[in-house]
Amino acid sequence: MASTSLSSSSRSYSTGSDDASSVVISADHSSDDPSDATPEPDVLGIYTGPEADAVLARSHSHWGKAVRAARNTPPATFPAHVFNLEGLLQRIPALPDSIPPELGSIQGYSTWENADVSCPLRMKKELNPSVPHGFGLRAPAPYTVSTSTSTNFYAWDGTDNNGIALLILGWAYILSSTLAESKGLPLTVVQVQNISRPPTPPVSIPVDLRYARSKEFEWWKTLITPGISISIGDSPGSFSPWSLVIEDLAGLKLIGRCAQTTSPHLPSARQAAGYLARLCSAYNLGNQSSAALAAALCFRIHRRSRRLSVPKLRLVLSRLPGSTRPSDKPTVPSEFNHLRYYMTLGLSHHALPVLLESIFWDPSVPCNHAGQWLRPIRMILDPIVTSGDRELLAKTIANASLKVSPLWLGVLLCGDYPYLLNIMDWYHWNSRSTVDVAAWTGIPRSFLSLQPTGPHLEGGHVTRSNVWRLRRDLKDRYEEEDYSLEPFGPFCPFGSMQVADIDLELRDHLQCSHQWVYQNWTWLHNSATDTGFRPTNTPIREDGWPSRQYPLAYVSQCVEKYSSSEDIAAIQRVSRTSTEWTFKWSEDQVEKGFTGQVVPPCDSPSDVPLSGDGEESERGSAGTSRCTAEPVSVQSWLDGLPTSRHIPRSPVWPSS
Repeated sequence: MASTSLSSSSRSYSTGSDDASSVVISADHSSDDPSDATPEPDVLGIYTGPEADAVLARSHSHWGKAVRAARNTPPATFPAHVFNLEGLLQRIPALPDSIPPELGSIQGYSTWENADVSCPLRMKKELNPSVPHGFGLRAPAPYTVSTSTSTNFYAWDGTDNNGIALLILGWAYILSSTLAESKGLPLTVVQVQNISRPPTPPVSIPVDLRYARSKEFEWWKTLITPGISISIGDSPGSFSPWSLVIEDLAGLKLIGRCAQTTSPHLPSARQAAGYLARLCSAYNLGNQSSAALAAALCFRIHRRSRRLSVPKLRLVLSRLPGSTRPSDKPTVPSEFNHLRYYMTLGLSHHALPVLLESIFWDPSVPCNHAGQWLRPIRMILDPIVTSGDRELLAKTIANASLKVSPLWLGVLLCGDYPYLLNIMDWYHWNSRSTVDVAAWTGIPRSFLSLQPTGPHLEGGHVTRSNVWRLRRDLKDRYEEEDYSLEPFGPFCPFGSMQVADIDLELRDHLQCSHQWVYQNWTWLHNSATDTGFRPTNTPIREDGWPSRQYPLAYVSQCVEKYSSSEDIAAIQRVSRTSTEWTFKWSEDQVEKGFTGQVVPPCDSPSDVPLSGDGEESERGSAGTSRCTAEPVSVQSWLDGLPTSRHIPRSPVWPSS
């Protein structure tokens, strides 16, 4: 491999917030094969330089510390915040308690108020009539459940018992029952065809449920019976998003008393929650209930394969018999009281991937340095993902991110995240509803979710981040451009714009400081509004993300670590793709001194990558773009800018 610094002395660089850094060179991705490790020259230094190297070092340090901490964590042990699902609930609305039974999905929009009282624009809605924020209430088929053949999540801290699999089944039923109650429809047991039956294992896994009443035992037995599922209503194929069918639970055998009835007992959601709480009490399952609920909420992530691989059961130390039996009082898990808020999260077409992918984004990283940020993450996580050690991956993410880690644990309890490496290799992102999700959870995943710190116009220039935000705020003023959807990719555009180059539609708001405060959510099917779980108004500030500075020697070491031709090519590919798609959102931008568009349009609309939207949509690939720019013309545009506003072009780090 060649040993070439990312910012070698043979390369110029130009980064920062001035106009000199505002050019986009669009790469022609003539090869979409990651094995193509031939770096392209960075003609204008947009993708390299000391700031890019600092981003690389920061990413390597952050994720390196996370994986080291994960490896040093005792087996089966997770930080307490991994089980804090309630920490995800901020302004999120509750799923309505009354939904017309015929609806297979519902939609809604958020309303925001501008805290900048000097601005005439007082309110805005996050609503695109053609693509509203949707919530799927129906699934084409149940998820097939089998026991994992690996040892992932088999041991559990604080107990010798592992009831995750049973708890996932229980929470899936409770969620389905709550949805059915909202629609005023009954639950129905249906036979599922074409479910393979594995050979009977030589050794069964007995689970003692003799503490349970006959109907309680019968309910658990129904949940583990292979080949059947539970649907909502009597219509064929009316499966819930949480409907399951058991393929193999490795010989699970329940021991208890069962009533002799002709039809299975299907309790209400609250009754079932009581049964689940009693199982947790009987076997001292502790925080496993919270983890299992997170797993059930994240079923949607596995909707392509519709297969769930749950941890092996081990329930051997019961608190029975006598006075230690579970209480007969009708207690429920604490999470049940907030269940409709969690259901909104799990049913949203976009919320889960947006939240899960937020750990791979950093608000201080501009789009042209996305490769430097993502490559260390890719290389650090790749051995873990390849080895199939989902438990170590969950611990690593728990050490890298506090608030989102409960959802990652939930996903990994049932399988893999299907787009994990694609995000870092080919820039796959879910870029819908990120502004809503940030308000709901307090977790941003796009620069659009951040509030500016002062007036847009400062020193005669406006940062491109603020120009992009203004375009979206004032999208109704444009006749031809469509700024209702968000840019593909979360990283902010780099550089600033002169006032003379800014759209006329925005000029009267340059002195403003749009401070948008989430007000409420409106459901389109009944116009009902919801102020959210925790109606606080704390904006997520653009300056609330300090970047740690690292010594020059450490940065140089990190640059050397990622100096192979393969690393450099991968970094450049992602940074170029990120920059292209960030600027394609405003592809007709024309600036002083440049006679053409900063980023030319795509060959065809089909080149635009789309993120998952509902059960039927597929993700596109940003790696299929064929957009090019003429370097000479762009260089002429750079040369035409005032000399005083150029960024120095001498390299800071020595070449390796």
